Amino acid sequence: MENTVQLTPKKKRIEYIDAMRGFTMILVVYSHIIFFGYNDDTIPSFNSFFVNFRMPLFFFISGWVLYKAGRVWDWNFVKDFLPKKFMVQIIPTVFFFLVFIYFFRDMQITKEALGPSKSGYWFTLSLFEFFLIYVATMYLNPFKNQGLKEDLVVIVVASVVYLFSSFREHSNATVADIYHYLGINYLRYYVFFCLGTFIRKYYDGFCRLMDNKYVMACVLLALLGMIMFSNALLYHLHDITFVFVVYGTLGIMVVLTFFRKHERYVSGETVIGRYLQFIGRRTLDVYLLHYLFLPRHLEMVGVFFKENPNPVLEFFVSVFLACLVILVCLTVSEVIRLSPFLEHRLFGVKSQKRK
Repeated sequence: MENTVQLTPKKKRIEYIDAMRGFTMILVVYSHIIFFGYNDDTIPSFNSFFVNFRMPLFFFISGWVLYKAGRVWDWNFVKDFLPKKFMVQIIPTVFFFLVFIYFFRDMQITKEALGPSKSGYWFTLSLFEFFLIYVATMYLNPFKNQGLKEDLVVIVVASVVYLFSSFREHSNATVADIYHYLGINYLRYYVFFCLGTFIRKYYDGFCRLMDNKYVMACVLLALLGMIMFSNALLYHLHDITFVFVVYGTLGIMVVLTFFRKHERYVSGETVIGRYLQFIGRRTLDVYLLHYLFLPRHLEMVGVFFKENPNPVLEFFVSVFLACLVILVCLTVSEVIRLSPFLEHRLFGVKSQKRK
């Protein structure tokens, strides 16, 4: 008998996951305001804390959404699933990436766009790779529906992928360039994608664990310790480090537990809940569009905050700018969605759901 917890869909649970995804999207745009706008990510900022679990949280949610209890990973499912993911993850990304290059024909920006991070358009590409790895793992898993044995195979594959992605080739610049241009370094986030599937699978057990006051205290203290000593740990363990995984996992556990325990404040019955959920349901739209609308050449603002450190003021200013960018993205998204064809092709909305 499979050792899993069968989930009964609950509206509130979906609501707070959508709100958490919206919260994460705001953190992403906030970070890009600093990186692309101020052109200086070394200014004293809360972003140096958020960056440790922001992208892990995004990939975690993707794994969470993917998992379905009782899903049969046979060929009939795989041959239908992967083409759909390709159409949703790859085609829109390539389209908006080309639009980005067209509108920003400045040589420096174009060089960044063609670089390892694709000017930020790496996320959906890596996510599609994660789908490929996970689907192959589940399809070829010799212990299908055998509980912990099945989970162990997923853990082993995720560990191998992480170690491979953490490998650094210092002696050969050509190999290092290929490594980064292919996005192999981003495969290290796959562990958080798998973590999302596991926590969704054993969700009731996770909730009981996190509701234990001693466990929660240990998690918070461990996170505090990572904040205080992570720089030293990263310095001594810079090649293959557990700090990346531990920091990201602790952040995910705290954020997920916070949204779960305060779900009434982020439900559809509250203003903030409605806004966060709407952003959460439109994360693909915002992600693909926001690079086109990020305010650039705000170096003077960055210099001001560097010479006059005030992380709280910087946070509110940058989040305000991030929310303005998101508002513009959502407006443009609504215009594009006036066409059912573009809505389907560019944002992956199922045609039959359009009224």
